[in-house]
Amino acid sequence: MRRKALVAEFISTFALVFVGVGAIAVDSMIGGKSGLIGVALAHGLVLAVMISATMAISGGHVNPAVTIGAWAAKKIDTVNAIGYILAQCLGAEITPLQALNIKAIRFRHVPGHQYIRRHILGNDAAHGGKTM
Repeated sequence: MRRKALVAEFISTFALVFVGVGAIAVDSMIGGKSGLIGVALAHGLVLAVMISATMAISGGHVNPAVTIGAWAAKKIDTVNAIGYILAQCLGAEITPLQALNIKAIRFRHVPGHQYIRRHILGNDAAHGGKTM
């Protein structure tokens, strides 16, 4: 079992879940303006990037279901399949902890936060949700 492949599977699954959850959170923050299309595009783009990036390293499985399918088709051995699945599950389980860390950061510390609140989130958000 190669450590590089396990790290690639961990990072790719982490990225998929992190971007997916982030896309859903952003859609909720902007009142559903990106909709299903925006959330689906975020998932699709991160999958395309992560599979392309990890294809030569680990096969670009990203998902335990794909790993199980590859194992059932005898494309990978049992030891590697178990390692990949553990790395993928760990990557997916670490994501919520990082999302909580990001949520704890105050939005006002982001450069350009007033522009974002005024022009992207709407005028009410620029005043903390209160109209002046």
